[in-house]
Amino acid sequence: MKKFLLILLLPLVVFANDYKSHFFAGGIVAFSKVDAFISGDAYVPGVEGAWDYNQADYAGNGNVHIYGGWEFRPLSWFSLSPAIGAERNGWSWDHSGHKGCMSYFNPYIRLGVGFHIMNVFMEVAGTYGFPIYFWGELDGESTTEDMSQENAWSSMGMFSIGYTIKEHYRVGLTMGENYLESKLDGRMTQLHVEMMGLFLTYLF
Repeated sequence: MKKFLLILLLPLVVFANDYKSHFFAGGIVAFSKVDAFISGDAYVPGVEGAWDYNQADYAGNGNVHIYGGWEFRPLSWFSLSPAIGAERNGWSWDHSGHKGCMSYFNPYIRLGVGFHIMNVFMEVAGTYGFPIYFWGELDGESTTEDMSQENAWSSMGMFSIGYTIKEHYRVGLTMGENYLESKLDGRMTQLHVEMMGLFLTYLF
């Protein structure tokens, strides 16, 4: 009976041992590479539901994230961090005498699992978002005045490693991969984005 009661009380003991849980807010500045898959004008003949895709690799034109949430740290070495965030990114090109760019805004929800060794911090996180394309340009002229789109989804996996300074500042390196899918001007668009950059988080 005593063992049964201890099992029931274990969650309460864990919550009672709450170790410095707090709100946090921060940002990421990263370099990114974008692989774009944009459908052609027709389906692939004989293959139901398959688009004829045009593929190209582009340099990212500014990958910036902001986020905020709650770090629940029941143990000194472990934390869970639900958060909301937003990403601004895009891609640029200079091919065959033409220059252009496209930008998107990607609000998302985020969940991180963190591990703490002294002041060293490691985290694996995943996000789910809804990308919104808001700016395009080709040879200096806007391509988004009459742009139609259907938002779909984005999914990102991230790994971060950093260091906590004076209990309030956490800085380090982050890397991740992001997949986005939507319809842009009636064409199915899929993006695979690889990113690497620096993060700074303030712990309240």
